[in-house]
Amino acid sequence: MLKLSNVSKLAELRAKTDRQLIHVINSELDRGLHLALQAEAKSAYDFDGVAPPHVEAEKACAYALSLISRVDDTSERRRLESKLTRLGAALDGQRRVMTASL
Repeated sequence: MLKLSNVSKLAELRAKTDRQLIHVINSELDRGLHLALQAEAKSAYDFDGVAPPHVEAEKACAYALSLISRVDDTSERRRLESKLTRLGAALDGQRRVMTASL
């Protein structure tokens, strides 16, 4: 009986950890998308010693990408990958704008 209780507790802990991981990735993608949109509205030269939004958006994208493979829930992983693709497209668009302005 004690073994079953421990297995149940481990399963609950794993489920909670999975939910938290999904939340962290989702939040990071939201942050990256927000920063990418913010970067579109500002010039790369508008910042005095502060990293421009597109740099922070790139970091958010890389961090989310590093965690996505750890999501076991297939439908959640697909949803997060779709959001990651949108962020990547926004960053690609920002890179094109910045390159054209140089």
